[in-house]
Amino acid sequence: MTASDSAAVLRDAHAAQERFERLKIRRAPVARSRRVGRCDEIVGRMCMRLDGGSDWWPREEHEEVVEGRTGLIARLDELAVLLPGDGWLLAQRVHYRVEAGGLNDALSVARRCGVAERWWCDALEGYALHVSGEVASAGVTFDRALEAMPQTTREAWLDPGWLLDDEGRRRLRDLPQADRAAAIGRWWVLADPFYTVEGNDFRTEILARRTVARLRREAENGHRMRWGDDLEELLIRYGWELGWERTLPSTGTVVGTESAVGHQHPESREWSPPPVAIDRPEETEARSWTHGGRPLQRTGYAPDYAPVASPADVELRTFARDGAVLVAADIRLDEDTKYHAQHEHPPLERAPRWNELTSIVGLAAVHAETLERREVRGVPGDGALQLRLPAGPWVLSAEVVEAAAGRAGRLRRGFVADPPRRDLAGVSNLVVASAPRAG
Repeated sequence: MTASDSAAVLRDAHAAQERFERLKIRRAPVARSRRVGRCDEIVGRMCMRLDGGSDWWPREEHEEVVEGRTGLIARLDELAVLLPGDGWLLAQRVHYRVEAGGLNDALSVARRCGVAERWWCDALEGYALHVSGEVASAGVTFDRALEAMPQTTREAWLDPGWLLDDEGRRRLRDLPQADRAAAIGRWWVLADPFYTVEGNDFRTEILARRTVARLRREAENGHRMRWGDDLEELLIRYGWELGWERTLPSTGTVVGTESAVGHQHPESREWSPPPVAIDRPEETEARSWTHGGRPLQRTGYAPDYAPVASPADVELRTFARDGAVLVAADIRLDEDTKYHAQHEHPPLERAPRWNELTSIVGLAAVHAETLERREVRGVPGDGALQLRLPAGPWVLSAEVVEAAAGRAGRLRRGFVADPPRRDLAGVSNLVVASAPRAG
């Protein structure tokens, strides 16, 4: 095929993709009310509202959008036969299958690959695996992609800069150059929302977002804007849109000037580590790990296995034991009293993989220097969990996941295990017991 023929195939593919994205917004539901008021944050051309207390919930797609996506996938497949080695075409074929819920099909297309940059095929496969709920496999596949991609690309994909607030970026910048890579690696380990759930789904979520950002760079998007750093930053920080609305033009404005409003997951919360975790994770306080413990929500994420985050009621006790510290935790999940709990919404569909997950409670600890992980698991109602920790700096995480209800909670905090010297007397935490009342 000549260069001009290849260019014509790509023009056809881009035109088909653009027509579909315009159809998706044209058939999006009209916003129930005009969005007025201040922006929580302005990023470039974009106004970000965090929508706390908003009643927005994903609605069923218009049948024309469903049919249009099916037609787009078929057309892209036809064009891929003519241009099998094109990375942009491959990415769109995987992406729209993921968007349609055809995850097995998306994985099959990604694995057949055929493009020159093999790492890009691995990234697309990792993206589809993550959305499928196969987080551990996604992590392995993304690591393979990271190893093979150019160094500058790898550093950019692993750079947590957009996910950090000003203090976090300052702490990272102030570290000696030789220590920064280790600090970034530790930050990603600590970012795992629940240590007792297999895989690090926050890390694979961000790498999946990196993949989607790359495939959108030369594609039409719902905002009808040229792709830029502002759109990319918001995608990395808050994720891709779970649904769209359109606002009608105001009286006196030109017809066709309605705007599109993209919505991320309605249960999205802050799950990234606090700034102190960059260099002193053992000094982090429990409040700094909670969703309301920081002045501004910097990132947004809702774990697919438990999108509803509820406060965890945790009692922690520590006891000295033969040169180590025994940590005991009694863990319960409080009732969900947040905004969406008061409204009747259809449950959001989650990957079938998570239907296999059973309810668990867990007590885990990550060593702040070596990243050694220790954990013990149980089931709700089993009583206190106990974990033995040698001396050193740790991050503790007491967790509970109610899989069937799709909700979870945790208490996470820094902890320095400092067993008393054998030649000195010491006192452990007090345990108060209530005597039974006389009958």
